[in-house]
Order: sequence, then C-alpha cells, then structure tokens
Amino acid sequence: MKLKVCLKFIGCLYGEATPDLNKIQAFYKEYLEGSKLPPTDDSAIQHIIRRANYQCFIWKHARDRNLSLSSPADGNGWAREESGSLVPMFMDNNLAPQSLLELVVCRSKKGYSSGRCSCRKAKLSCTLPCDCINECGNNPKEDGDEEPE
Repeated sequence: MKLKVCLKFIGCLYGEATPDLNKIQAFYKEYLEGSKLPPTDDSAIQHIIRRANYQCFIWKHARDRNLSLSSPADGNGWAREESGSLVPMFMDNNLAPQSLLELVVCRSKKGYSSGRCSCRKAKLSCTLPCDCINECGNNPKEDGDEEPE
C-alpha cells in the first residue's frame, strides 16, 4: 500500500480527504486540545512505515525457525533509553523551530519570586516581553553570563 493512500485515509478520519496531515493539524489546532489533534506527517510515518511495518514483519515470519532481525532501535521507529528500555520515536523532525519552542513569557499574577518565573523553570533567561523583567532576578544574560539555575 502506498504511503500517500495511508496518509489520505488518516486525513479522511479527520474529515479531510488529503494526504497532507500537517495542513489538517494546523486547521484543527484552534479547535481541539493537543491529545485530539491529528498526527503530523512525520509522526504518522514513524508509526505506519517504521513501527507497524517492523511488527508486521515479525508476525509474517513467526513460523521461521531462524529469524534474523535488526534491532528495533536501528531505524525501525524505536529508540533505546540509557536504561536499555525501548521507547517509541514519535517524530524525526522538531515539532516547531527551536527558537519557537524556547519562547517562554512569564505572565504570573501572583508575583515573581524565583520559584514562579516560568522562564527560570524552563532554564531560560527572561526576555523583554516578560512581565517579570527586572523583578525576578532572571534577567537577560549578557555575553559571558552563566545560564540561570
């Protein structure tokens, strides 16, 4: 089965007959919480092409006496943690550009002690849009400054 057909089928599940899941997800972001969003193209490929394909190969060859398999962590949609356990890989690409993922703006209404600064919690320096700038002590770093704790 072609990948485009699989992606189009997933799109149909969300009411859009298109294989471009990223466009569907962008449309639904305004209306659904994160757990109910359609998958991105990248995450669907991780599941369809890598993990499901690997598992189907195992099932198809279940009667073979000497089955030679590559590791699930060798490009088959799984990653090995430091503890040795396998965890599914959900995406190869970043969900968004790193600069956007690191954008944190403090908006606390309860004061800005160092424990309430969301930038500090994310181990980032405060930026000019933060409400707590110059109040929490987590000021923007200058050249040579250390990262906030």
